[in-house]
Amino acid sequence: MSGQQGPSVPELSLYPSPEQSGLQTPQLFSARSSPADNFRVEDGARGFTSSAAPIGIDDFDWPTSSKTVLRGFDRLEHNWLSGHRGVDLASRSGEKIRAAGPGRVVYSGLVVDNNVVSIEHSTGIRTTYMPVDPSVSIGDWVNTGDVIGTIEEGHCLLGTCLHWGAKRGDRYYDPLSLLDAVEIRLYPVSK
Repeated sequence: MSGQQGPSVPELSLYPSPEQSGLQTPQLFSARSSPADNFRVEDGARGFTSSAAPIGIDDFDWPTSSKTVLRGFDRLEHNWLSGHRGVDLASRSGEKIRAAGPGRVVYSGLVVDNNVVSIEHSTGIRTTYMPVDPSVSIGDWVNTGDVIGTIEEGHCLLGTCLHWGAKRGDRYYDPLSLLDAVEIRLYPVSK
């Protein structure tokens, strides 16, 4: 059967090309408002009203030394839709990852092929960090800035990064909205 070719397989890309994404040059986005700007009282309960601003006003900070966002959050209409339910932050190999806010460790271990740490905060928000070799255990209390583990390789194709997510109940939130003042630089994806 020499000379015969099998079916053509289309090229697979996990990220859109700059042409597909519409990004031609780096764009600067700023969110300079406080999370409390979206805070209101509703039926006697306090909470945020926007998916861009999760419920709560705990003291949050960046979990990595870098404040560079490699891939942003995809705001999805339904949880069952495919999309990026967190942000990817640039990191250095071997970097210590820190708790973004105070809370209790509710998960520390392997999920599929990645080590994951999840922290439940007093506001009901659960933040998740992966891939992180954990230095904390389930039940541990952590404060903002406490080391929770060391970054591992493997999540981002083009370097080391931390996937940082935020969720309350069944709803995903952009974890950057937990920060008081955020300056985000999104760079186009190159082939």
